[in-house]
Amino acid sequence: GLYREARASGEDLLRRDDADADDAVAISEALRRGGDTTEALTILEAALLEEGEDRDLLVQAARASLDAGLPRAAGRFLERAATLDPALALEAAEAYRRGNDLDAALRLNADVPEPLAKARQRLGLFIDAGAWDRAVSLEGRLERLGLGRDDGIRYGLAYSYFRLGDMPAAERWLGDISDPAAFRRATDLRRAIAACAEGGSCP
Repeated sequence: GLYREARASGEDLLRRDDADADDAVAISEALRRGGDTTEALTILEAALLEEGEDRDLLVQAARASLDAGLPRAAGRFLERAATLDPALALEAAEAYRRGNDLDAALRLNADVPEPLAKARQRLGLFIDAGAWDRAVSLEGRLERLGLGRDDGIRYGLAYSYFRLGDMPAAERWLGDISDPAAFRRATDLRRAIAACAEGGSCP
C-alpha cells in the first residue's frame, strides 16, 4: 500500500515544472523496491529524454534493468554513464558479462581506469569465454601488478594452463593457495591433473 501511495505521489511530483532528475531517481527507487521495475524504467527513460544524459539517472536505470532480469540493457545504461564517470566502466563490463555479451564486456573492460580491477576482471572474462591462451597471456601483467599472490588469480591461471594441457604450469600456480574456497577448487584441479597423468580424461 505504501508503494502504491508513493507511486501516485511520485507521478504528481513529476508533473510539476520544478521536478528534476533527483526526483525521478527517488520515485523510481521507491517503485523498484516495490517490485515495479517496468514503471521505474518508464519514469527513468522519460526523465532521460527530458534531462539529457545524467549519471544518476543512467545508474538508476541500470539498477532497475538488473532487477528486471535485463543485464544487457543495464550494460548499455552503464556504458552511457561511463562516458560521464569512467569509474563505471567496470560495472558496465560486469553487466555485459552477466548478459553473456563478452565482446561488449571486453570492450568496456579496456576503459576501466583502475589497473588492478581491470586486470582481475579481464582474466575472468577470458576464462568465461574459454579463451585459455589469452588468459595465460595476462600472467606477466598480473604478476607486475602484484596479483600473482591472489589465490583467486592463481587458481584462474592454473585452470587456464590445465585447459591448455600445460600441467607443470598449472601445478606451479596451484602452490601456496590457502583461501578456503580457492583451496577446495585447487584440490579438485589437482585430482584432475593426477587423473590425466594416469591416462584418464585430459583437456
